[in-house]
Amino acid sequence: MRDPWRAGKLGPSRQGEAVMVDEARAAGAAFGFGNALAMLLSWSVNRSVLWALVHGFLSWVYVIHYMLVHAGKRPDAKAPR
Repeated sequence: MRDPWRAGKLGPSRQGEAVMVDEARAAGAAFGFGNALAMLLSWSVNRSVLWALVHGFLSWVYVIHYMLVHAGKRPDAKAPR
């Protein structure tokens, strides 16, 4: 069976639609990864499920905040008193 893209059976609008679907999948995957990463970083700092859920909702915003605030610090290091 021949590929409909190469056979010219699908017009340009269908091809553009397929590209948009691929971009939506990529954006969804990045959003999912950002959620997981934010929750993991939040758990390593706070050890709280509630904060992990809140930071997971914020996703990449919390990841960027974490990188700016906690840059160079080890997550297991204790703060000086």
